Amino acid sequence: MLATGDNPVAGTLNATTSAAALGSQVCSAVLVQNDPGSANNLLIGDSTSQPFSLKAGQACTIPCSNVSKVYAKTASGAATANWIATQ
Repeated sequence: MLATGDNPVAGTLNATTSAAALGSQVCSAVLVQNDPGSANNLLIGDSTSQPFSLKAGQACTIPCSNVSKVYAKTASGAATANWIATQ
C-alpha cells in the first residue's frame, strides 16, 4: 500500500540477452514484472549475475536504494520488464 509522500515512479526496459539496469531512480523498493505478453523468461539480479527467473506475468519486489542496482536480461530473445519504485 502506498502512503502519502511515496511518489511512485514507473518504467519499462526492453530486455535482451545483455544485462542492463532497469533505470535510474532513488527508491526504497522496486516491483519488477515480466510483462504478461513476453514470450521469454526475464532474468533478474545484479550487475554480475541474474539468476532469478520470472515467467510472463510473474513479479517480485526487491528492496534497494536505486532502481539502477537491479539488472535484467533474457537467456534468448527479448522480454519487457515493467517496474514501479517507491521512495
